[in-house]
Amino acid sequence: MNPHKIHSRELLAAHFWEDASPQRGKANLRQVLHNLQKLFPEGIEISRQTVTVNADFFEVDALH
Repeated sequence: MNPHKIHSRELLAAHFWEDASPQRGKANLRQVLHNLQKLFPEGIEISRQTVTVNADFFEVDALH
């Protein structure tokens, strides 16, 4: 649990869709990030290469 950690989109795609091709994993991640951005516009920062969760926006009991 690392609040505000910057995550590589490539690594996230490979982690969550390890059985998919890199292109399919990236496409899946792109769709998920698009949906999350609509739901939590202030809770997630997305760039072309990275994703950062704004831990101040969410209440996560594991951090306490």
